[in-house]
Amino acid sequence: MSWEIERKSPGVHRVTFSGSNYPELNVMLSADWHWDNPKARWDLIERDLRTAKKIGAMVCCFGDGLCLMQGKYDKRSNKDSLRPEHASGSYLDKVVDTFVEFLAPYRDVMGLISLGNHETAIQNRHETCVITRVVERLRLLGSPCKAGGYNGWLQLTGKSKSGGSTHNYNLYYHHGSGGDSVKTMGLLGMDRINSFVAADAIVSGHIHARNLSNVARETLTSQGRRVVKEIALVRCSTYKDEYQPLAGFHVEKGRGPRPVENPAYWLRLKMKPDKSGLNVSYADAPPQGLEEIENGTSRNDDNRRSSTNAKRSKPKAKVRSTKAGSRKSNSKRTASSARR
Repeated sequence: MSWEIERKSPGVHRVTFSGSNYPELNVMLSADWHWDNPKARWDLIERDLRTAKKIGAMVCCFGDGLCLMQGKYDKRSNKDSLRPEHASGSYLDKVVDTFVEFLAPYRDVMGLISLGNHETAIQNRHETCVITRVVERLRLLGSPCKAGGYNGWLQLTGKSKSGGSTHNYNLYYHHGSGGDSVKTMGLLGMDRINSFVAADAIVSGHIHARNLSNVARETLTSQGRRVVKEIALVRCSTYKDEYQPLAGFHVEKGRGPRPVENPAYWLRLKMKPDKSGLNVSYADAPPQGLEEIENGTSRNDDNRRSSTNAKRSKPKAKVRSTKAGSRKSNSKRTASSARR
C-alpha cells in the first residue's frame, strides 16, 4: 500500500501517496452503505471492496455506513428490518461486532469512515459514537482507518520518490442535508456548499442520488497570472435497494428507485509527467477493476448474500460490447447450423 493517512487537526486528515517518481492514488468515494439493513446490497459492497483491495485503493464511506434504526427510542424500528444476527438485547454491540467482522478482510484499504445522520441519531439517543467504536476495532486489527465527522477535509498529497515535487488535492466532504431532491438531484445543495468552501472537490451523499458535475472558477496565482480552476461536485448514491413497487416507504412518499448498481465514484490522482501538478479523473470503476463490474452482480441476479453466508450462485457476466455480443450470438448460430 503506497498511501498513509494521518490526522492533522480536528476534521482534517492528510493522505500522502508516494513510492515512485510519478505516484498514483485511487480512492473509492462512497456513502450510505446502510450495511445492517436487510435491503443493503452486500454483494455490491463486497464487489467494490474487492476491487479496492486488488488495486490498493483507499476506501472512504462518508456517512450512513450503518442504518441503526432497530434499537430503542427509534420510531422507524420495524422487526421486518432487523437481521437475525442483530436480534439481541445488545443490539448496537451486535451491529458493531458483525460490521467489523465483515470489514476485516478489507481492513488494509479502509481509510476513512465518517458520520451520517443515522450514526448521529444513535449518538444523540444513546450517548455513544458507533463509528468511533468500529474504527477502534479495525485499528486493533492493524487497519489505518480513521474516523471522520459529519463534515471534514481530506488533503490528498502526492510526493515524488525524490521528494522534489509535492502537490495537494483538497477534498471537502459533507454527508448531506435536506430531503428528497427529485428535480435538482441535490445539485443546489452542492452549489450552496461550493459558495463558502474553497476546495478542489466536494463530496456528499444522504439523498441517495448520484451525479458528478464540474464547475469552474477564475483565480490569480501568486505570480499574478489568471488561471481557471475546476471543482468537482460529487454526489454518491446508496447500496440500499429499498424500492418495492407495490408497497413500502418509498411508494408511500411518491419516490422511485435509486441507482444502486454503481453507487460509488472512483477518484484517480497521478503526478503529471512534468511534475507540475496532479492529473485528476473520476470514473464508475478504476480501469484495473473493470472486470469486477463486467463480471459483477446485477440488479436482476438473485444472489444477495444472506446473513448465514449461504452459498450464492455465480452471476452471469455482462456483455458490454454490442459487437462482441453479436459475434458471440452469430458463432452460436453457426455452430448450431453445422450440427443440423
